[in-house]
Amino acid sequence: MPAAAVQRMEPWDAAPAAWPVDRPSLAALKDLGLSDAQVAGYFRVRQDEVAMLRTSYGIADKPVPLSSAPPRRRRFAWRRRG
Repeated sequence: MPAAAVQRMEPWDAAPAAWPVDRPSLAALKDLGLSDAQVAGYFRVRQDEVAMLRTSYGIADKPVPLSSAPPRRRRFAWRRRG
């Protein structure tokens, strides 16, 4: 097959996905660690549109840690003998 007949599809060449997305979809993208700029690039919208939608859905910009408690210090079972 001639090289000119082969068309390579890149992710950014595909048709843009539907915007605006629903809350669970946007939350999943943020949980995966995508920034607003990356999400905006995928959907071909402005970054501030992503930020406004994320804010209206109540999705945090930064991932929330699973536990807000500080990490516990390890205590060793052995003690020094004097």
